[in-house]
Amino acid sequence: MTVLFCDIRSFTTLSEGSGPQETFSLLNDHLRQMEPCIYRQGGFVDKYVGDAILSLFSDDNRGSGEGSTRGMNSAQRAVSAAIEMARLARSAQSLRDGNQGFLPGFGIGINSGDLVLGTVGSPARIDTTVIGDTVNTCSRLESLTIHYKCPILVSGSTMEKLGKDIFHARQVDEVYLRGKKQSTRIFEIFDADPPEQLLEKSRIQVRYNEAMELYRTGDFAAALKLFSELHQKAPSDQILPLYIERIKGLQENASTLKDWDGTIPVLGS
Repeated sequence: MTVLFCDIRSFTTLSEGSGPQETFSLLNDHLRQMEPCIYRQGGFVDKYVGDAILSLFSDDNRGSGEGSTRGMNSAQRAVSAAIEMARLARSAQSLRDGNQGFLPGFGIGINSGDLVLGTVGSPARIDTTVIGDTVNTCSRLESLTIHYKCPILVSGSTMEKLGKDIFHARQVDEVYLRGKKQSTRIFEIFDADPPEQLLEKSRIQVRYNEAMELYRTGDFAAALKLFSELHQKAPSDQILPLYIERIKGLQENASTLKDWDGTIPVLGS
């Protein structure tokens, strides 16, 4: 099973400047736009959590989806839905007619693994939902889209199911998420980037991977040099300055280098 969690950025700020009726109208317009992207790829909405959507894609449902996605596994269909959603969010100039100027940020986290489906609540209120580490990790990945400035982040377990050369993807980090004893590999899916940014990232992909390997093995001087060179070639790539600043910080902290394994401490709420 693959879980997709998406959330609107700055919706709280928007709602503070709007009345209740306008806020709900904007939110429902947004959900009506995004929901079909999920269903077209054979997924279904488990629940709405405020302005967020929790959706599920099953490997037992490979015959679902439309067109080229029919026959894809759960991870491939979830990522296809995410790309469609991100493109739609990026191209939309407003959530509805008459709200010109509002272009919300957008974050999507995707994770694959085992889930527990059941009912929760009390006799007064019962709800059916999914719980488990797979869902928690998915939500945390979505929250990290702000940190990495990437609209779509997927876990290593999802990446393993995607196959090669189907999507534009690259690893952006390996971190310890809060409450987890094992590190989580994080990948960016950048198919939904504007064409010029997509081309920039594709052009530097090989050298980017080399820089990441230098970073992981602790060759910070060489990694910093290469990341800086790549930043000159791809100035719109937000990951590059993040690593430039991180490596400078690591170089100043000698204690970090002693047990370096390429991962960083706890991230996420």
